[in-house]
Amino acid sequence: MKTIEELINELFDHLCGKQLVSCIKYPFYSDNETKRISEQEAKQVFIHLLEKYKISYSVETPTINKYKFGDSPVRDKNGISARIDVSTYSNDTVDHHIEFKALNPDIKCYAKDFLKLYNEGKQGGINYFIQIISKGDKGTINSLSEKYFKCRKYRNNRDKTVKVYIINLDKKSIYSFDLKTIQSREALENQMKSLLES
Repeated sequence: MKTIEELINELFDHLCGKQLVSCIKYPFYSDNETKRISEQEAKQVFIHLLEKYKISYSVETPTINKYKFGDSPVRDKNGISARIDVSTYSNDTVDHHIEFKALNPDIKCYAKDFLKLYNEGKQGGINYFIQIISKGDKGTINSLSEKYFKCRKYRNNRDKTVKVYIINLDKKSIYSFDLKTIQSREALENQMKSLLES
């Protein structure tokens, strides 16, 4: 069976035009020159790969825990059940949860996703955060490294791993890391620069 990492690499190949695995079209904006970059196409291609390799999955999976999402999202028994973009299964048991993000949205978007990924799934499990960016310039890298580093607080000493994959469409590069191994924002920013700007 293919691993999630192998599927992410196939997704990367598709998004960068190296090996097309889906017939999905990327629409243009009204200027007829700018292609839309969104998480929706990436998610659909990923689902296509799950189907291709006969990996059981669900989409918009309801969370087991309840959350309150505001300026500072928290797990709260009086909150609401949230949704996770895609989940994979062995038999009827969730193996992994996967969230997709495109471009560089507000920190709140990251916070709620990382809160869910660190709180959902099996003990000791691995969940994934896949980000698609259109460029890896200094401003983007600075902004992303700051957001990722701030999201470390949602780990709360849990034994889950969240692997982050950044796909840079402009440079046709992919970079991955586990937030718990990052000691400082500056270290993360330097690592990201070397891989995304080259």
